[in-house]
Amino acid sequence: MNLSSLRRLLRVCVPYVGSSGLLVASCAKAPDSGLFDSGGTTGAHVVVIGGGESSGGSESSGGSENSGGSENSGGSENSGGSENSGGTSNAGGPSLGRGGALVAGGGNGSSAGARASFGGSDAGGAATAGGRASASGGMLVSGSSGRMGMAGDTAMAGAGGAAPAPCQGPHVLDDMEDHDNSICKVDGHIGTWWTTNDGTSTSQQPAPGKSVVPQRVTDRPGSSFAMRTTGDGFTAWGATLGFDVRASAAQPYDASAFGAITFFAKGPVLGTIRVSLRVNDITPQAYGGSCVESSGSCYHYHGIEMPITDSWAPYTVTFDSLVRENDWDGAFDPKQVVGVEFRINNPACTQSFTLWVDDVAFVAK
Repeated sequence: MNLSSLRRLLRVCVPYVGSSGLLVASCAKAPDSGLFDSGGTTGAHVVVIGGGESSGGSESSGGSENSGGSENSGGSENSGGSENSGGTSNAGGPSLGRGGALVAGGGNGSSAGARASFGGSDAGGAATAGGRASASGGMLVSGSSGRMGMAGDTAMAGAGGAAPAPCQGPHVLDDMEDHDNSICKVDGHIGTWWTTNDGTSTSQQPAPGKSVVPQRVTDRPGSSFAMRTTGDGFTAWGATLGFDVRASAAQPYDASAFGAITFFAKGPVLGTIRVSLRVNDITPQAYGGSCVESSGSCYHYHGIEMPITDSWAPYTVTFDSLVRENDWDGAFDPKQVVGVEFRINNPACTQSFTLWVDDVAFVAK
């Protein structure tokens, strides 16, 4: 079928995907005689686009029954890249894009920008199983047409490709791809993200006590979401983005099998941040630890200070580099981990800051 014929068809017909994944159309009236094969017997006419044959049973009105194959109702395909990008598009006829979208090719050598889409988004349409699209002509329908499935939730696409599956890296704590405030429930740990600050400003976002969820990123290939906190005007110890790490609601996590923690981060932060691992015996009871705050021995976590660039970069903090803040004594005990925090220090916290964190994981010894 050429594009002129397709335009004539679309004036009276609604295209959809049949049970075998092929392009057909339901028409309020019969299209021009001789251009298309009609599969409809009463009511709305069902036609095969491209001059293909129809066999295996007649179409009912509206093409709602599926007598020959299964129906994919609700499953959506990831869409991270454009169809026909960098190569030749289908010559002379429409084809199926990702997720069952009906895509009209723009001829040899056309770019993705020449693509026309009919019948739904590339990223959301459900495609029925079993069919195939012709690269340069008509399509063949075998059996009765099935119903078009309802589109499921569209997966978020990462930069330059399909959205990555969440929590897949080795010893991952959180990669944020599940788009919630919980860390990955793998390797026996549980926990949620939070923010806190010194109380000298109310500018931090997300604000303490509010839900902290990943934000969309578009400048880091392979990642769709990352955690972020912003603020300015803090004049004491600063503002913190962090998460709990536990073996259970009341038990610290044993990280003794690991020798470091790694993550990606970017600013702008005009100064340094302090990356710390909280351990049970110096974390106050109010924050899930066992330390009695009136004892004066709480806080001053084991950590290290580092500058953060304005572009995404990987960082690794080894456990043997961790020291307690303000020269407090005590070695880091990896068997007692209850949390990880990223704190914007003074004086960086006195100025406007944005801290992004992504792909946090332990590193095996």
